[in-house]
Amino acid sequence: MTSNRKRPARSNKANNELNHDLSTEADDTPVENRFDALISFTVHHFQTEHAYMVEHRYPDAKAHDDEHGQLTSELRLILKKKQREGDLLVLQKIKDWLLTHIQNADKALGRYLNQQGVY
Repeated sequence: MTSNRKRPARSNKANNELNHDLSTEADDTPVENRFDALISFTVHHFQTEHAYMVEHRYPDAKAHDDEHGQLTSELRLILKKKQREGDLLVLQKIKDWLLTHIQNADKALGRYLNQQGVY
């Protein structure tokens, strides 16, 4: 498996590109593509984390996976509200959501994986 060290940077890059498109009032096609890319990245990120947790027998894997499920449901709900709330508000909610997950659950997983000698 590849290192997860660059994942937050890629997530931030996707968020920043989406933010740029929104703030410069780019047409809807690139904006929608950026939202789709962010969703795809998030799903891939969760799948990769799950594989690491299984491979290294992470003791809090069930709770972490449950959080992924909850966050995915919330992401879908946030995106459904996009038309009513506006793109920038939705983007901020997604950024907050991802940063909170990374700062809390992912850091704990990272510490555990470091202890297991993963990276």
